[in-house]
Amino acid sequence: MIKFEKISIKFNEKTIFDNLDLSIKAGEKIVIIGDSGAGKSTLLNLILGFRKQNSGNIFIDDLKVNIQNISKLRKKISFVPQNVNLPFDLAKDLFESQFLYSKMSIPSKEIIEKTFNDFNLSFNILESSVPNLSGGEKQRILLIASLLTNKKILLWDEPTSALDFKNKETLLKYVNKMSEKTILSISHDDFWIDNLTRVVKLWKVQ
Repeated sequence: MIKFEKISIKFNEKTIFDNLDLSIKAGEKIVIIGDSGAGKSTLLNLILGFRKQNSGNIFIDDLKVNIQNISKLRKKISFVPQNVNLPFDLAKDLFESQFLYSKMSIPSKEIIEKTFNDFNLSFNILESSVPNLSGGEKQRILLIASLLTNKKILLWDEPTSALDFKNKETLLKYVNKMSEKTILSISHDDFWIDNLTRVVKLWKVQ
């Protein structure tokens, strides 16, 4: 599904990865851990094509991540960043962004309303102004949208950072039901780390 082959990358003469090899199978639910500077966010940025390695190759479904393929590959991926500072006026626009960029159909009102209710959000919050939302509300809106896409790969940066325990349990319940989706997340949350199927620890290159 996702394969990193001998990836080396430097920023400002600092080595982040030196011949990194990592294989992720379809359907795996992975959490990446490691100290600051170990390259956790870099790993996601490489998959998304936001960063380019100095050497080595990355493959998604046997297709190389490069400038020729990145648009096609991004259609398979839903990304939820840690800090939600996206240029949207309404919560509805924030939610629908996960679907519209890939020209995907937005789920029915009934499905959206039920999922919002599961995450302790009112459906009417979609009419709220984004600047008036809390960090936790924005995070839940984007996570719900990510869950409801038909994207094969979900990339989540600190997905539980603004969630209370009840909403963490709800998110985990949804994740466990989605056997076909591959989830690659970054987290410092013990609950999340303890309950995903695989933990990948990155170490700083000495």
